[in-house]
Amino acid sequence: MENASKALIMAGSILISLIVISLIIVGYTQLSDYQQQVDDSQQVATDTEFMQQIEQFDRTLYGSELLSLVNFVENYNAREAGDGYAEIELNVRITHSIDGGSEYNYFAEGTYHLDALYNQVKGPNGIESKIEELEQPEKKYNDKSVKYYWKKTYREIAQEFGLNIPSSTPSYDLETALLQSASENGKLSDIQDLLDDIKQYDLLNSIYTQFREGKRFKPADDNGFVYDNLNGRVIEINFVEI
Repeated sequence: MENASKALIMAGSILISLIVISLIIVGYTQLSDYQQQVDDSQQVATDTEFMQQIEQFDRTLYGSELLSLVNFVENYNAREAGDGYAEIELNVRITHSIDGGSEYNYFAEGTYHLDALYNQVKGPNGIESKIEELEQPEKKYNDKSVKYYWKKTYREIAQEFGLNIPSSTPSYDLETALLQSASENGKLSDIQDLLDDIKQYDLLNSIYTQFREGKRFKPADDNGFVYDNLNGRVIEINFVEI
């Protein structure tokens, strides 16, 4: 009788253990399913937010807006692509070159991939880098930048360097008079360099303004925005100048 009682107790313990294990398994499964639902919901929200951000560019863009798209795609590829998502390929077709002479061949006619266009703007020799370089103070120009002198008249530049331009000098001859005064005072090299840099700065600003404010681009008719069949995200963007 005593052995039968022990057997019943052991059987009951085993049964209770099995019930507890079953409850743990069921609970874990339900928790896993819930976590999966939460993860799926968060992923849907993330994908929706991304699509809203990228599709705001699915329209005709000014050059400045196109550069915002370039920055967006560059940042996306650097931070998010590779984590289950493909990089976005961006191509821009420029149909009309901006005349910057042989030295400043920015935004010439042709098709630019993402990196090529990004480097045109922000690379070591990009137009923004060149402009910023001329905006830094230079000791040879009295610790003042080229940008500082950019909008000044020849007479004002002369005053900055302690030079004199006769008041009777006609407007068309002011540059010559400035250079002559600089030569007489041993400052010709500095003034020539400054005037060259001012012209360079003016040209670069003109090129960049023409691109940002004067050019317009639209999504390509046949493949403006291309989507991934698996997750619906944009994987390729193509724009062409109007």
